[in-house]
Amino acid sequence: MKSLFAIFAFVCSIGFSFGQSNPIPQNIKTQFEGKWIIVKQYYTNTVEIKFEKNKDYATFIDIGTREAPPHILKAYVQRNKLVIPAKTHENDYVEMTVKNGKLLFKTCPTIEKADGTYQKPDEKHLLSLVFTKVH
Repeated sequence: MKSLFAIFAFVCSIGFSFGQSNPIPQNIKTQFEGKWIIVKQYYTNTVEIKFEKNKDYATFIDIGTREAPPHILKAYVQRNKLVIPAKTHENDYVEMTVKNGKLLFKTCPTIEKADGTYQKPDEKHLLSLVFTKVH
């Protein structure tokens, strides 16, 4: 009975050791965290970026124009960017950077290949929007 418990405890500890993630650097959190807004002639769009303790991703909330429920996605840190990977029938590829206090939001429709992987987004096809931080 003791050996069975020891094996069970060992297997559980292996699972917990793989579940830990690298912390997101504080400078990334400071740059990206908060509400961001873009005002156009006929609409206003709002997004929010949050960081939770012990998570290896940021929570990206597309609040939009508030006419529909918010869309919540996971954004992962890649160097100095936040990247939302494409998911079929859910969202396109998105990458975000902060420059001069503005959120540069770039998105690109992604093509799924026959093997189920995605074609790498081409820089020249990225559509850009610039959001301002709400204080």
